[in-house]
Amino acid sequence: MFFKQLCDQLRLEPQIDGFASAWNRQVPIYISWKKEIGAEAANALLSNWGDGRIWWLHPPIPILSQVVNKPIYDHAKAILITPDWRTLPCRMNLESKSVMSIKLPPTRECSIAGPGMEAAEATLPSEDIFKLKPGSSATKELILGSYAPGTLSHYQSALKHWISWCNVKGINPISNDPIDLANCMSDLFSSGKCYRSMCESMRSAVSSVIGLITGKRLGQDYITQTVARGIRKIEPRQAKYKFIWEAQILRNYLQQLGQNTSLKEQSLQAKVATLLLLEHSLRISEMQKIEIGSVNVNREQNSISIKTKLKTNDVPTTITLDEDPNVSSQTSLMLSIQELKDRVIRRTNSRDAHLFTKIGEIGALSDDDIRNLIKKFMKQAALDVSLFSAYSLKAAGLSEAQRNGVFLEQIASKSRLSTKGLVLRKHYLLPLQQTNNIAQHSHSSRQTRSSDEGSRFSSGKSRSLGEAEAIETNAPLLKWNLEIDNV
Repeated sequence: MFFKQLCDQLRLEPQIDGFASAWNRQVPIYISWKKEIGAEAANALLSNWGDGRIWWLHPPIPILSQVVNKPIYDHAKAILITPDWRTLPCRMNLESKSVMSIKLPPTRECSIAGPGMEAAEATLPSEDIFKLKPGSSATKELILGSYAPGTLSHYQSALKHWISWCNVKGINPISNDPIDLANCMSDLFSSGKCYRSMCESMRSAVSSVIGLITGKRLGQDYITQTVARGIRKIEPRQAKYKFIWEAQILRNYLQQLGQNTSLKEQSLQAKVATLLLLEHSLRISEMQKIEIGSVNVNREQNSISIKTKLKTNDVPTTITLDEDPNVSSQTSLMLSIQELKDRVIRRTNSRDAHLFTKIGEIGALSDDDIRNLIKKFMKQAALDVSLFSAYSLKAAGLSEAQRNGVFLEQIASKSRLSTKGLVLRKHYLLPLQQTNNIAQHSHSSRQTRSSDEGSRFSSGKSRSLGEAEAIETNAPLLKWNLEIDNV
């Protein structure tokens, strides 16, 4: 509707659509992004726009910077649709060369959402992703209960990529053909829309969730496993660290701090968080949920029982932390956590407060607050926090246990990790750095990731289909009528 009105207003009749497909072309002759039956050609950027025809150009946002100059360079006559951005590249050139510009309504008011845009907004509520037979609500609850909340949330995100790809290709997402999943993984990875980790998550999600509907686990088929192996060879998972620091470095620092009664509460919070992570592999997100009333110190048995919500289970769980009876008072978690508990009770006058609470304010510390406390302690202990994150404490503690001859099964039980997978061995059981220059032999995953991304993908390719179209959806459009003569 808007297409015809605008053409009438501009008194122009486009003869070719430069960025289109069979379903959304505005005129019979069009150029598609990839090879397509019925299209005059593929990739309009390779065509000469100064061929005497009037071009209709509505390019995708990620390639806009390549498009805006081409009508000028090719001396083209075109109707170009761009976002109404003040910082739009070559906007001044467009304004000087254009015969007319028209401000259009927001995209949603003048355009029809394409399959990719609809898929990007698709959601799969957890209660609906398992299409079980009527009357099987109890079975549905049991199946949903078998997944950790974090897993369900992760599957939701991964399945959006699958649904988006299926919608664009005209394939039913409830597919039982492993070729579809293999092609999806290959397309999204090779185009840069998904990295290895998301491809693996999508394979697992489709296999687990769609498999409950179709009865076939596509992710375990030979063809999809082969594609997954190929992706892993191209983009192997990088270990966060090659070496780890000696855990005793941090214990020596704690020893120098003196008795708990002499510490400020913030330092005591940092000490307790450090010991929970270093000695007992408790996750920061689990520490954040600990309440005072759920902490019980048993000095006779040298143990602490804590009720908290584990990352793998949304139901509060009681865990028992045993302490070596020979540990010094300065590095004793049992004494430190009791002192912190007593102080919080006195300060808040409540046993329902969190163990890690804000000082001088109401409310619990966030995950980031606790993480920053630990990193501050690490820095004071002369550890390089630019190389090692707070979670390196977990690797330092578990690696030390292995060097001391603790069995792998015991280490896995302590860290709540599997002995069968690679996570424990590859990321947490690391050799000790023998030199003082840790920077030469270690690297952060963030640094490695950004390097990989910069070498493999351009910024346009690394953006997902959903992100690119979301930007396009929210941006107002500006229509340029370009009649550029040879100058």
